[in-house]
Amino acid sequence: MTIRPARPEDGPAIGKLFAEEGDCPAVDWTQAGIEAWWLVAEQDAALVGALQLTCSLPTGYIGDLVITRSARAQGLARLLWRHALALLRRAGCQRVAATLRGSDWWIKAVTETEGFMRHDGDVILVSREVSECQ
Repeated sequence: MTIRPARPEDGPAIGKLFAEEGDCPAVDWTQAGIEAWWLVAEQDAALVGALQLTCSLPTGYIGDLVITRSARAQGLARLLWRHALALLRRAGCQRVAATLRGSDWWIKAVTETEGFMRHDGDVILVSREVSECQ
């Protein structure tokens, strides 16, 4: 398993991951620069996961996360999450926030064990300081 920043040619494959899950954000997956916002997980030359992130100092943001069903329950979500936290910390972010939709029940366990605080509302917002990230 390899976690790496997305490359320009990964856009359509990221879009396909979402489409296969029946949850495709309204994004032009072929647009220039799409790779700047994503980390991908690759296994046997195929993308099996992707995580969206951005940094607007002092806060980083983790957005959409998708893992193929065949790659779930293997720690991949946690691995992508930890890579994102490390990248955002190195970029100078002091806090990271993420929103989770009701359909993201499987990632809630990751956020809870990674020390994110939950802020209730219609959409679940989780956040934590990242200065102590490993």
